[in-house]
Order: sequence, then C-alpha cells, then structure tokens
Amino acid sequence: MVKRSIFSGNTNGVVAEGPVASRVSVDDSSISGNTTGALRLAGGAIRFSNTDFAQNGTAKTCVNLFSFGNNRLTDNVSDGDAFTPQAQE
Repeated sequence: MVKRSIFSGNTNGVVAEGPVASRVSVDDSSISGNTTGALRLAGGAIRFSNTDFAQNGTAKTCVNLFSFGNNRLTDNVSDGDAFTPQAQE
C-alpha cells in the first residue's frame, strides 16, 4: 500500500511487474510529470483510489489498472488505457 505519496519526474511513475502476480495499491497520491504515470507489466496489477494524474506524457497504460472511481486525470498528453472499475469489498 502506497499512501500520500508523490511520483514525479520519472520515466515511469508507478510500475507493477513480476513473474508472480505483484499487486500495488495507491491511495491519496499524486502522479505527475512522468513519461508514463502508471505502467502495468506482465503479472502485475495496480489499484488506485483518490489519486491525481497530471501532466504526464501518458497517464496510464496496459490492462489490470483498477480504479475505485475517484481518481482525477488532468492535462496529460494522453490519458491512456481505461481503468477497470474496482468494486469496494
């Protein structure tokens, strides 16, 4: 769980990858000024809640990027792939 964090000025802001499924949860954070804000590679999954994606080249890319529906995307060159809705348990 990553909470109240800033991912800024990187090639990739948040990345999930692994031969064994890696799962990352990001809450109440800012992802800005990256080439790609969020990137899911083979075996990974990322869940976002209450997170801002701003001024990235591409906000997010690849499937298995889940959202609780309360994230904000602003001023990205491309918003990228759609989030998969995540139901609250």
